[in-house]
Amino acid sequence: MHVLFVHNETDYLCDAQSVFLQNLMPVLRDRGHVVELLLVTPIDPRDCPLFSWCEENQIVLYSTHSLGSMTNNIRWCVERLQQIQPDVFVAHHCYWALYASRQARVLGIPTIGVLHCDDEDTRQLLKLFGEQSPFKVDAFVAVSDDIARFAEASMPREEVFRIPCGVRYNHFFASPPAGSFKFGYFGRLVVKQKRIDEMTRAFCQLVALKPDIECHIWGDGEARLLVESIVHEYGASDRVLLHESIPNSEILAVMSEHHAIVLLSDFEGTPTSLMEGMGVGLVPLVLETGGIKQMIEDGVNGVVVQDRGASFLEKSVMLASDPILWQSLSQEARNRARKRYSVETTVDQWEAALNAVHEKGTIPLAIDTLSGSMSISVPHAFRIEGPRYFNQAIDLVIGLLARIRLVLIRLRNKTFHVQRFSE
Repeated sequence: MHVLFVHNETDYLCDAQSVFLQNLMPVLRDRGHVVELLLVTPIDPRDCPLFSWCEENQIVLYSTHSLGSMTNNIRWCVERLQQIQPDVFVAHHCYWALYASRQARVLGIPTIGVLHCDDEDTRQLLKLFGEQSPFKVDAFVAVSDDIARFAEASMPREEVFRIPCGVRYNHFFASPPAGSFKFGYFGRLVVKQKRIDEMTRAFCQLVALKPDIECHIWGDGEARLLVESIVHEYGASDRVLLHESIPNSEILAVMSEHHAIVLLSDFEGTPTSLMEGMGVGLVPLVLETGGIKQMIEDGVNGVVVQDRGASFLEKSVMLASDPILWQSLSQEARNRARKRYSVETTVDQWEAALNAVHEKGTIPLAIDTLSGSMSISVPHAFRIEGPRYFNQAIDLVIGLLARIRLVLIRLRNKTFHVQRFSE
């Protein structure tokens, strides 16, 4: 089967959604499928880690710097669809690409959307691309049971597939605590969703309670300076340590030097970092939100807290003080990750979903219903909030300015050499 993924990289490069693709695509390829990727980036594509990864792993890549407006990006996506003619088109972490479902239907190509969060934005997407929409997609993959239930309210049940993100099996294993007990956070430094400000304060309060505890924050994001200021405010910089984000190839080795992984988000799907941490034997210490509810059983394979305050502090100290409890939870976390969230298991489920969608096919539209197959017209009621839509004349100007911006970036970086796959 020929599967074309499209991914819109964020300013926080190589986030969990990028890692998800890096785990999924090679295994699909090795099982005999043709796997290709469309990549849209906010920077020069050649500076994006996912671009380099595709070259190193021989995944065919079509890339572009963001073309200035959503409609320009959609047109670029549609042009690639016409050129490549895949069997299935998967819009992953690139929700504007779901608008290409109408043109994909003209070509007889079914479209799958991937839902990673259980937040209000996901509910809005289901309204825009669900059963009653002129941009209805053929199926959704939901990474958690909660997200799947939301999707089934907007789509027929058989068009919603429940598939968690998969993580690689590895030989790294966290060692029992000896000396300091190390808590770790691995992810974006943002207030929305991750509540990195409140978590940092909780870390600072925790190290004041027990002298043999260290807390490590690994990542990058818009709240980095805020994290630094909070640590400075508490005078905790000797035991609450802020590190740069880690390349995906090194993350498991770094994780294995810790003992617990902390995630206190307002909402989540099935977090990749949490599954990776479990896979190396870190004990999850979490708020029970979103897909985490189906991943973690309190006292069985992790620790569930009720807040980022007293409950977090009490249970963290308990875990750090009880090596027998840590050993039991660590082993069960690793076993759960291997049995339920290995990439091999999730690729089995992805193959079944791709086959089902391909065999069912899509209902073709007549070309004239689109006023030309390249027409990008989105009625106001079906527009994603935030990004602006322009008329075609203004799109041309916006697209030209985006191209000029890319040339200036390359002049600044002096990187005009030609690289394979890049456009």
